[in-house]
Amino acid sequence: MPARKYRVTSNGGARAWWRADSRQLLILNADWTQLLAADVRPGPVFTTGVPQPVGQLPKGIVALDVAPDATRLLAVLNDGSDGARSATVVLNWTSALEKR
Repeated sequence: MPARKYRVTSNGGARAWWRADSRQLLILNADWTQLLAADVRPGPVFTTGVPQPVGQLPKGIVALDVAPDATRLLAVLNDGSDGARSATVVLNWTSALEKR
C-alpha cells in the first residue's frame, strides 16, 4: 500500500524530522530561516496541531540536523568566504556555559 501524504504547513517546508517519541514533527521552513514544531496527536488518523515557531535560524545554513530528542541542532554555515574550508568541533560545550 503506498504511503499517504499529509499537509502539515500552509507555507511548505524544506525538511522535517520526527522527535524520537513521535509526538512532534519539527519542520525547517522553505527558506531555511525558521524551525517550526507541530504536535502530533495520537490516534487512528494522522492529525497535527498548527506548526509553531521554535526559533529563528542564522543565515547561510547549508546543512541542518536535529537531535532525536529535539533539544539540540547541528548546523553547517557558509560564511560567504572563498577561503580554505575548515570545521571546528566543540566538545563538552555545555560545561563552558555552566561556568558562566
